[in-house]
Amino acid sequence: VYNGEIYNYLHIKEMLEKKGHCFKTNCDTEVLVHLYEEYGLNAPKFINGNFAFAIYDLKKNELILGRDRFGIRPLFYTYHRNRLYFASEIKSLFSIASISREISKKSLNQLIKQWTVIAPNTIFRNINQLNTSHTLTIKKNKRKFHKFWDLPFERKTKVFDENEAIEITKNELNKAVKRRLISDVPLGLYLSG
Repeated sequence: VYNGEIYNYLHIKEMLEKKGHCFKTNCDTEVLVHLYEEYGLNAPKFINGNFAFAIYDLKKNELILGRDRFGIRPLFYTYHRNRLYFASEIKSLFSIASISREISKKSLNQLIKQWTVIAPNTIFRNINQLNTSHTLTIKKNKRKFHKFWDLPFERKTKVFDENEAIEITKNELNKAVKRRLISDVPLGLYLSG
């Protein structure tokens, strides 16, 4: 299951076709599956986009949950009565009547002091969110977290004046917008927010 957008999915698809992968559709969801088949837990490193996914690997008998680099797409999970439940919204987890809605005192304290609850916690006790840039692999009731990306802080471009900085920023912004204009559904633009 998958929720998100892979902006560079056409490039990834082309790369995977060269490696022998055959596609039945032209959508980013199928690209994600083939990317996982080729690279396993390293698959998210190739993705430019926002996503939350769950892949069940039949060969390895394991479940992999993944979340994008900046946490644009949420992914919440809980263990309840020896079962894992996950969803993109906490309220979906509450469709299971026996899951507790008890507020976490630690998280409430964070929320009051810092105006946010720090991941992997949520405001609810025993409900967590997957950290950004992470996958969670579950196999035989064992959990393993894997961080696939970290924000690089090295400076690649030396800027000598304000006009040059404006031009670089303008070019990077244009590239980012172009990546987001690839869609199989109509596009819209928010004028405020």
